[in-house]
Amino acid sequence: AVPGGCRLILVGDVDQLPSVGPGSVLKDIIRSNKMPVVRLENVFRQAEVSSIVRNAHKINRGQAPEFTNDGDFRLKEFTSEQEAAEYVAHTYAELVKYSDWRDIQVLSPMHKNPCGVQNLNKLMQLYLNPPSSFKAEVNIPGGNVIRVGDKVMQIRNNYEKDVFNGDIGQVLRIDGK
Repeated sequence: AVPGGCRLILVGDVDQLPSVGPGSVLKDIIRSNKMPVVRLENVFRQAEVSSIVRNAHKINRGQAPEFTNDGDFRLKEFTSEQEAAEYVAHTYAELVKYSDWRDIQVLSPMHKNPCGVQNLNKLMQLYLNPPSSFKAEVNIPGGNVIRVGDKVMQIRNNYEKDVFNGDIGQVLRIDGK
């Protein structure tokens, strides 16, 4: 699709989370050693003193990260996955009390299992928006429930409705299905 003589410059970060869709084009091109690559090494988005930045660099170099009890990069150990999931949901609910619900997001690298998206969503819904006879709700495939007041994320582009993968919103009302 690119005309002859045209230059194509790809910009990205191969150390970010993998793409949502299939393929990892940038990473594959870099690994092929067929194209020139320039690596940017200065961090401008977070303070260089941030333990997140320091630990990200350590992890990329194959070194173990450093954890503290009061910093922004911590380790909490649990005896079970369900205990960890409960902790995540409870912590999220506590944080949302003191912040805008749009400013806090929980990420999980999997869909199933106790710490997967499906279970975490159910737990967070129980903490933040439990069932009530005063709230409309609808059952959706997979045994899930969406209720008025729920935080939702669009997971597919819908150009007709001008909503895109990753857009976040809140259920204001339910009309039918």
